[in-house]
Amino acid sequence: MARLTLFAGLLALVATISGCDSFGTKLTFKKGELYYTQNVDEAQARKLGEFLVEKKYFTDDKAVTVQLDRQEGTFQVRMVVVDDYQSKTDVYPKSYQIMAALISQEVFDGSPVEIHLADDRLKTREVVQADAKFAKILKLLKQRKGKDAAAKG
Repeated sequence: MARLTLFAGLLALVATISGCDSFGTKLTFKKGELYYTQNVDEAQARKLGEFLVEKKYFTDDKAVTVQLDRQEGTFQVRMVVVDDYQSKTDVYPKSYQIMAALISQEVFDGSPVEIHLADDRLKTREVVQADAKFAKILKLLKQRKGKDAAAKG
């Protein structure tokens, strides 16, 4: 009985340790790694990965890591950033606000998106919300595009 209890304890420990390092299922886009959790499906992750390739976030030049999760209806896109990211005021945080709005409209059909600026273990340092004005403009442009396509059809 003691042997069985010890074995069960070891299994629980191994499961806990390996669970802590699991970022999710991995997809590769150029040199970029995109992990997605069980809260999203592969098609959603692939769509995000293709978008990030199109926007040149995933390239052949530089290895970057992103994780896609979904909590309470909001897509969370974790992006690993350098330690001194806050000193880069020329791109932070507006570029991430705009990226969140783009991902919301172009990848997830207007669903809420947050960009989580993360360390190399995908632990969130800071959460950036989509720029509301930019998101509204994108939504209007998408609607206009749909109306124009319908009129031509």
